[in-house]
Amino acid sequence: MASRYHEVYEGWKRDPVGFWAEAAKAIDWDRPAEKVFDPAQGVYGRWFVGASCNT
Repeated sequence: MASRYHEVYEGWKRDPVGFWAEAAKAIDWDRPAEKVFDPAQGVYGRWFVGASCNT
């Protein structure tokens, strides 16, 4: 079985917000994100704005 590492890595580089939006579908959120990424929220931005999960 061949590794998909390079394919996944290229997908992340090409569209990081889309990549993490797709990955977030695997999480059982109590409240899903209103926005996947907001670059206006601080120096590094903010991921999964408005989301919460039971961790």
